[in-house]
Amino acid sequence: TVLDAATGEIRWTRDHVSARTKLVGNEDVLYMVPQNRSDAVAFRAADGKPITVENVGGLMAKAIRISERGLVLVESRSGSSILGLSSSSSTVVHQFDPMTKKDHWKHSFPNGAYFTLIDGDLLAALRKDGTFALLDLENGRLTELGKLDDSELKSRSGMYVIADRDNVYLLSNKTTRSGSYYSLGLPFVRVNGTVFAFDRRNGKRLWKQAVPNQNLVVSQFDHSPVMTFAMRTHVRKGQLSYWTLGVVAIDKKTGRKLIDAKSPFNSSFRSVDVN
Repeated sequence: TVLDAATGEIRWTRDHVSARTKLVGNEDVLYMVPQNRSDAVAFRAADGKPITVENVGGLMAKAIRISERGLVLVESRSGSSILGLSSSSSTVVHQFDPMTKKDHWKHSFPNGAYFTLIDGDLLAALRKDGTFALLDLENGRLTELGKLDDSELKSRSGMYVIADRDNVYLLSNKTTRSGSYYSLGLPFVRVNGTVFAFDRRNGKRLWKQAVPNQNLVVSQFDHSPVMTFAMRTHVRKGQLSYWTLGVVAIDKKTGRKLIDAKSPFNSSFRSVDVN
């Protein structure tokens, strides 16, 4: 049911909508996407009249964002054919208007790039050559944040990106050792490698810091002046077994470790005074 925002009156309705159908769109077009994407349909938001959109189900499968100007799509494309052989593929990110069938902007990334969404508005991209960039999904502006060298890229097992209002942080992980996390239910990200910090306004690399076998606490991350890590590890020495709690705190501006401590742990959490 679609209501007029000013009067509250019903503009149009549609019944017999199958279970688990997703409804997405903008002020102009609504897309109704059932579990079987081939049955996806599009409607004009103002009056509910059907709109013919070619391959709407396929577009929805590739869409990572819907804006007022259309769909932001991520597609893998092969290069040109040379003597019957296709060149290496690339990943294309573009803002596509299904009504006009035109792109507002488009960027191509070589095969092997890593991508992750940040808050739904930005796409972080790490190219195979180590170039780290941010793509604004609304206007298509691409900002390069720096480049990692070969020594910083090798032996990594995974990448993770997290951001706050000022900086973007790239976590380059090696194989994570075993361990358990104690945080009273706080969300976290496993870290076992190097943290790189970049200024999201000018793209300058601010610092890098090695963080082995820890967990980054992401609750209230945007508002905290420090990156807080905590890891609880079980230790057994002969007949004696106990838990240790390791805590690391890193200043977001400088990358300096404010705390890097480990101590035996019991049910009574001890506070630490820091000057």
